[in-house]
Amino acid sequence: MKLLYKIFIFSAFSIFASYTVNADNGYEIKVKLKNYTQDKLVLGFQLGDKSYIKDSAIVDQNGWFTFKNEKNLDPGVYIVLMKPDNQYFQILVDTDDQHFSFEADGKEPLTTFKAKNSKYNNIFYDYLRYIDGKRHEVEPLQKVVSGDNPESAKKKAQEGLDKINDDVRKYQDNLAAKNPNTVMALLVKASQDIEVPQFEGVSDSINKVKRYFYYKDHYFDNIDLSNIKLLKTNVLFQKVDYYIQKLVVQHPDTVNLAVKRVLDKMAPTEEVFKFYLIHYLNFYAKSNIVGFDAVYVFIVENYYAKGMAPWTEKEQLDKITKEARSIKPTLIGKTAPNIKMYKQDNTPVSLYDVKSDFVVLLFWNPDCGHCKKEMPDVVAMEKRFKDKGVTVFSVCTALKDKVGECWNFIKDKEMQDFLNVVDPEVTSGYYTLYKVTQTPLTFILDKDKKIVSKKISPEQLDEVLEHFIEEKHKTDK
Repeated sequence: MKLLYKIFIFSAFSIFASYTVNADNGYEIKVKLKNYTQDKLVLGFQLGDKSYIKDSAIVDQNGWFTFKNEKNLDPGVYIVLMKPDNQYFQILVDTDDQHFSFEADGKEPLTTFKAKNSKYNNIFYDYLRYIDGKRHEVEPLQKVVSGDNPESAKKKAQEGLDKINDDVRKYQDNLAAKNPNTVMALLVKASQDIEVPQFEGVSDSINKVKRYFYYKDHYFDNIDLSNIKLLKTNVLFQKVDYYIQKLVVQHPDTVNLAVKRVLDKMAPTEEVFKFYLIHYLNFYAKSNIVGFDAVYVFIVENYYAKGMAPWTEKEQLDKITKEARSIKPTLIGKTAPNIKMYKQDNTPVSLYDVKSDFVVLLFWNPDCGHCKKEMPDVVAMEKRFKDKGVTVFSVCTALKDKVGECWNFIKDKEMQDFLNVVDPEVTSGYYTLYKVTQTPLTFILDKDKKIVSKKISPEQLDEVLEHFIEEKHKTDK
């Protein structure tokens, strides 16, 4: 755990009010720092992946900074921020540990921190110093193991590393057992990784697969995701975010299950559940990863639409659910909605009329700067792939008296080989069906008009189409 480094920029926090664990007696935390000449200190905390200001204090004539309020602090890890270079160190606040003082050297807080009337912070810093000492023991052994050394030396160094790991584990287990359900114990247990067994009698590749699934299944064994005391600590967010963003396969269906597993574990504690439900709703609403709008739809349908976000105002809830409903028809894997359009000679043509292995459904506008810049890439792509079963269904989104500009643009950009169509009155409803809020907008459909990809930039079309054509050839064999 790093103790002293640059802090994130603080910002205002107003998602929800503080909860009450027990009756408020307020807090009073007095701080005296050597080698710190500024007259102001800031008390902050981390929530999710951001940091926030909680309080500030001005030095008194005796050199003490006092953070004080009649309302309790929420349990968690707090940050004492030093001006002007924003270096900081951490302290613990627990439900029964809100009136204490401590002294430290502002340049060396790890080695000099000493608290009065705060048993947990003294034990916490003893632990941090212990871990720091073990880190110094580990570094030379790791260099031997990873370096160009005799196998006998590597084996001995590895035995040393294993011994240190065992010692640290015993220290952590003992500390947690003696201080159950404290912020400190919860942090220590959460920092412990899962011990994954070897599976005998199987090949190395099967062993790796089984170990992966064991690790994933038991990943949260050492952390209670619903414990309110972990909400304002960085360990909870890091643990959950790694699981969802790194550990599980990054496919919408798999991520949906991961998000559900996390939120269901958090559900017993409303404050924790609320924060992470809002966080992942917003995260996947803004995601630029192709297909991950499906996670947003999943969260809305399974939580917001089912009344599990009662704090959401009706107007906002209606907006969220409406957005999810509008996205759902064009999720990857869905059959693309059919649209009836018109050629230049006013001949009607429907999307479903196109018989091709793949259809690039392209929405564009002659006034769109990106369309002007990127259309040559689409033209070049069409020339390369037209003999490989690819058709470009080109929809100009200009309306009514602007439609003439479509045909001028098509001629100017040499798009004549596309299937170029318009819908001047938007009778097909394509704007709504495909959420055409900006152009260019691209969908890739297979021969059954199932959406296999979308929102692909023109320069990526070649690579994406090559992939799908190759996959089709494999399937056809």
